[in-house]
Amino acid sequence: MAEAPIGMISVEDFAKIKDMNRTRIINMILDESYIGKKVDGEWYIDSAEINRGSTSNSDSAVRIQSNGTSNEVVVIDIRMPFISMVIFMIKFVIAAIPATIILFFIGFVFTTILGVSIGSIIG
Repeated sequence: MAEAPIGMISVEDFAKIKDMNRTRIINMILDESYIGKKVDGEWYIDSAEINRGSTSNSDSAVRIQSNGTSNEVVVIDIRMPFISMVIFMIKFVIAAIPATIILFFIGFVFTTILGVSIGSIIG
């Protein structure tokens, strides 16, 4: 095994520390959830990632609160690459089009009924 770059540890060591699957960590590096890179065929991860995401860390992306009967998840931050955010927003806009059309027709029917009702009373 090659020597780790400065400020990085091997994915295997990180997996042992975090008690995670090596493949999952590599996928998270590829998804840009973790900072890491492949050097000479070996994967390495930034050593600062060891402390990130623990429940004691105030920078945690998700906080889970338990009140004894149910669990509540509070999303504090979303770490997402820019292009993924753009794709998400485009999908959101496309998904909103049918809802807009449906609301338009409901409004049309409502105003038609209201107009006919008021027209019959007045005229």
